Amino acid sequence: IKDIIAKGIKIHDLGQMSSNIDDRFDNKKLEIKDKYGIDNPASPKQLQEYLRSLHRAEVISACTDKGKFTTDAEALRRLSILGYEFGDDMIEFRDIASIKKAIKQLSDNIDENNMIKPEVNLGKTNRVQYSKPALLSLPKNMLWDLIAPREEGQSIWSVDIKNQEPNIIANIKNCEEIKCRLGGSLYEKMFEWCYGPKAKMTLVVFNCNGISIIKNEDVANITNNDELYAPYRVNEQFKYYGNAVKA
Repeated sequence: IKDIIAKGIKIHDLGQMSSNIDDRFDNKKLEIKDKYGIDNPASPKQLQEYLRSLHRAEVISACTDKGKFTTDAEALRRLSILGYEFGDDMIEFRDIASIKKAIKQLSDNIDENNMIKPEVNLGKTNRVQYSKPALLSLPKNMLWDLIAPREEGQSIWSVDIKNQEPNIIANIKNCEEIKCRLGGSLYEKMFEWCYGPKAKMTLVVFNCNGISIIKNEDVANITNNDELYAPYRVNEQFKYYGNAVKA
């Protein structure tokens, strides 16, 4: 990694992009001022004062987390779901501000050849960390607009080692439960394994021939005329394999 950094990472020309983002930032800031009377959208205090001034219980509920009032990203998303444009406007403003900050980081550390050479260190968990600029903090959806091939005619490829940490743990511990779920959507498979339904319902059919237990392999053959009973009675019909049955 240090050899790559010593050569430098090429950055696209930021002039036009920086100008466009500055315009978007200023326009959004003015829009928020006109709509909500907020001078500084980056101030949590001013945002909270505006939201409290609405005197609406659903707003207070959406912006309260563990007993504290907040205007974090999750609270803004909840406001958006409730139909408050304020949530959408602030999410957009913060996205623009994040891009503006990323461009400034790069501009402050770029050389005359449009190259950056970040400082590289290992964290406590041996994770690679970059500073001046902090590459890992750049918006991921902008990387292709920011980083350029080092030479004309070359291409940039992105490679990610999927499930690296679970793979290491599974093999160190020889954990077959994880090994058999590696590959594809590991975390969905793990969630289903841990939290998926475990209980099976026994279906009992009452008919003219007496009582019988339906085997799992015969469930697909249930007809509309069968009456199925569960241990607890419910008040409405439910669908089983597309058929309406009494429970």
